[in-house]
Amino acid sequence: MSLLRQSALAAMSAIVLSGSRFAFTAILARRLSLENFGHFAYAQWLVDIAFLVCALGATGAVSRYAAEFRSDEIKLESFMRAWRRWALGLPLLGGIVVLIGAWMSGYEHDAWAKLMLSVWAASSGFMAMQMAALSGFQRFELIFRSNLIFAIIILLGSWLLPTNFMGPTALFALMAVASSVASLPGIIMIGRRKNVDAHQLSADQTRKIRNYALNMWLVALLWSLVWSRGELPVVRAHLGDAGVASYVAVLTLFGGAIQGVMLGVSAIAPELTRLWGSDRKEEALKLARSVMDMQLLVCGITLAMFICLGPELLTLLFGENYRIQANTLAILGFGLLAIAFSTQNHLLQIATDGRFSRDSSLAGLLALVALSLTLIPSFGLIGAALTRSCTMILLIGLTIIKYQNIQKEKFLNYHNLIIIFFINATCFGITLSNHIYGFFEHLSLLIVAIILIALLVRDDVGIIKSFSIFKILRKKIFQGFKQI
Repeated sequence: MSLLRQSALAAMSAIVLSGSRFAFTAILARRLSLENFGHFAYAQWLVDIAFLVCALGATGAVSRYAAEFRSDEIKLESFMRAWRRWALGLPLLGGIVVLIGAWMSGYEHDAWAKLMLSVWAASSGFMAMQMAALSGFQRFELIFRSNLIFAIIILLGSWLLPTNFMGPTALFALMAVASSVASLPGIIMIGRRKNVDAHQLSADQTRKIRNYALNMWLVALLWSLVWSRGELPVVRAHLGDAGVASYVAVLTLFGGAIQGVMLGVSAIAPELTRLWGSDRKEEALKLARSVMDMQLLVCGITLAMFICLGPELLTLLFGENYRIQANTLAILGFGLLAIAFSTQNHLLQIATDGRFSRDSSLAGLLALVALSLTLIPSFGLIGAALTRSCTMILLIGLTIIKYQNIQKEKFLNYHNLIIIFFINATCFGITLSNHIYGFFEHLSLLIVAIILIALLVRDDVGIIKSFSIFKILRKKIFQGFKQI
């Protein structure tokens, strides 16, 4: 399968998954009270954390070594035999750990709710294992199928469940069914693999895989806190379930933007791994740079949308109650700029066997904890957004320093980063001045920001020129200037 087709399928999968979660969250936000929505959102965070605590790096290991060992079937089968045992047992452990997390958080559920929460955590972990394996095997058509199944079940379930039946037990059961059924394409593909006579991996290879898995376990656990919802317990402690609900609505829009920026990049990661493992490092570095420039452009425009149309987006998706969080969304959106460095982070992860990702994530976690304990009690949800944005921007600096030490040459067009940041900061300052109020004024400001980005962003590697809208826009504007 070509890299272009893989990227297209990965993009479609991301659209389906992020779009369905977006819609699912919007439906729940409208059908549930703030407290009940906050309760479910916090349970979702507990499920994710429970699996990450118990994953022990099995997902990161299979996504790397299933791709790296593709040319050596015997070595691949040896790895997969060992991985299957962990892929079955670790999600079951996650189902137990989530109950401990719920108890420590002060939630009291009846027996059926506890059972469904536990089953949901186990099935969600099992689905994550299968998706990681499919990514390593570069079977993105099956990932798309799984995500589509998951989307259909959660959307139909949340829409058709009677309002008086939408309690914790029913919602937990719905998520458990969706995750279990969505795991089937991965189970079938792995089960149909042709068995070959495989010897045990060498002691050095086993040690390398174990060390990488351990590093990736720590990275995944830290990333879930640094890049996802690590400040949520502090928000709940100071603002309650209603505060969690409001912040999760903003985070859902932010997370959807991250998914949009990352469209197709999940297909690029295995290709970068293959190129690096084949000692074609220059090709890997060039591909990573091209993707970074494209992502930086998309991040800048998405951030401008958050700043200029934040009130309208929140009202449209979640209802009028969430409109007042527009400034929270804008501040949080500045953290998007860190996503533009995802391919560089992936190469550093491979080059250091996960050590850089582990160390930088640990630094990010320490910053997140310190900032959240300082800012959230004083500034509420604005403080939570500042905490996340500042932490993610800190990680940009660490990535730039480490990457340039390895590559020994400039890899970043600082001009583009500064221009995009300055334009968006100016737009945010204008919105805070309260001189613009209506939708059309907000839309006009957004159009001006996009035009400025299109005019001022430089193109060093040619990737931006492939976007015809920017090529046409530049041509028309400069023709207008000449006529004047």
